[in-house]
Amino acid sequence: MKAFSLPSLLVCIFGVILFNAQGSEQFAVGASQESDIAQEAERAACEGSMGPTNKCVKVKSVCYCFVKAQQSWAQANDFCKANSMKLLSIETQNQQKDVSDILMPLIGIWTSGSYNSGQKSFTWLSTQKPFTYVNWFYGEPNTGLSNQCVRIRIVPESLTDGKWATLDCNQWLPSICEDN
Repeated sequence: MKAFSLPSLLVCIFGVILFNAQGSEQFAVGASQESDIAQEAERAACEGSMGPTNKCVKVKSVCYCFVKAQQSWAQANDFCKANSMKLLSIETQNQQKDVSDILMPLIGIWTSGSYNSGQKSFTWLSTQKPFTYVNWFYGEPNTGLSNQCVRIRIVPESLTDGKWATLDCNQWLPSICEDN
């Protein structure tokens, strides 16, 4: 049996440690590149998901599609469903910020929010959840009229934070569909 000297043993151990570290680093870089490729594929799938006339963008893990066609609230909801998506729901302040960052300055945009006069409350149709976060424009909501749906009101006073307002559900507006 051959004996090893302490310096040669240390060099050998150092070499094994260095080799393992390089292998781990290469694995991490490879995994990171695969993750980047997967994210790019998701982004590309989102951007083309509703054809060339509707602009879709991936924000975090959600694909938002801005539908330019003005439709009633019910038609907008049906359009989103027909494209395997749902009409926009905003359940948190973070979601509000994400949506406000991509909005275009228009009259307003339908969300899936609607007033249930029997329960005297607002719910998100797409999730069947009652509102727990709200971002109403001054003087809203208007619950005195029946058939009220929720839109994001885009006016100079609320350009940066997309305040909400009610509107008769039969009015025609653009909308935002989401895939989450």
